[in-house]
This record gives sequence, C-alpha cells and structure tokens, in this order.
Amino acid sequence: MKKLLLLFVFIGSVLNANADGTDFPQVKSATITIDSLTSILEKLQHDYDYMHCDYEAFKLDKDLNDLYHNINISTNGILINVYNSRYDNDLYKVYLDSYTAFCNLFESLKSKMESVKTLVFLKILTSGFTDEEIQVLTSTFTVIDNSVNKVQKALDYYDVVLKIYRRK
Repeated sequence: MKKLLLLFVFIGSVLNANADGTDFPQVKSATITIDSLTSILEKLQHDYDYMHCDYEAFKLDKDLNDLYHNINISTNGILINVYNSRYDNDLYKVYLDSYTAFCNLFESLKSKMESVKTLVFLKILTSGFTDEEIQVLTSTFTVIDNSVNKVQKALDYYDVVLKIYRRK
C-alpha cells in the first residue's frame, strides 16, 4: 500500500514538473513538417533504388559465376572419363543433356542481363544517382560482361571435350 502511494506521488511530481511548458519527446516529434518527411522519403526511395539495382547486378554476376563453375565441374568429369578411357553411350546422352541445359540457362541469364541493364538505365534516369553511384553500377556491368564471355568460353570448351568423349 505504501509502495502504491509512493508511486502515485512520484507520477504526480513528474507530471507537475512537465506541466511548466516542457514538451514530451512525442509532442516534439509531432511538429516535424511534411516537407522534411517528403525529403526523408525521397532519400529512402533513392537509397532503395540504388541498393535494388546493385543487388540485381550482383545476383546476376553470381548466377553467371555459378553456371561457369558447374560447367567446369562437368567438363572435368568428362575429361576424367576420357583419360581413363571410359565411354558409355548413356553417360554421353546425360552429358549432352547437361550441355543443352547449360546452354538454355546461359540464354536465360543473357536475357535477364538485358532486363537488369534496362532496369538500371531507367533508375539512373529517374532516381538521380550520384556520379559515384553511376560509376559503380556501370563498372558492375563491365564485370558481368566479362562473366558472360567466361561462360561462353566454358561452354565452347565443354562442347569440344564432349566431341572428344564421343570419339572414344
């Protein structure tokens, strides 16, 4: 009972101390103008647009690198069979199906690359990226173009190794 009474006295003194004109933080935050909220929203939208473009470009490069490594793993498997003089017609069909799947995935990723480039170009025009942000995004596409070339060379090499395997 004494604790409850002390609690009421404490709350009353806090309320009296704040009644002399000082505002609570909640009241102060309510005085933020709509203009400042709009500028905060625009900055958040700008940051989101940049991070979204960067993420999509990074994801595309990661997918291309994953495809490159999968092609190399499969190529190494074929080469091991060639070196050990193991030929199996059913296994050749599996390797050929894998090659076709790799080619289809590569075409799909090239199509996605064009979509991501279009997205980034439109965001550059509409979001007001800084020169540094534009430079980062364009250099990312230089890396992606190198990854595309790397995957194409890996597919060409896979095709050559597959033909060697077929002749065995």
